[in-house]
Amino acid sequence: MTTATLEERPDVMTDNQWDGMIKMFMMMVCDTDTKEEMLEKLKLLLKSESEAERIMSKLKILKPGS
Repeated sequence: MTTATLEERPDVMTDNQWDGMIKMFMMMVCDTDTKEEMLEKLKLLLKSESEAERIMSKLKILKPGS
């Protein structure tokens, strides 16, 4: 992918960016004891705390038995 292509499509991740993101998640999962702890770590990576809360409320709604 060329630089010009990336400038035209900022929503596209490079293979290296994708691999880096997956490696980060793998390291976090290996270093986490509970699902709740993992979710708290992931929330810290979002740019907006309100976005994190919006996502969490949606996930709670979609969770069976809630």
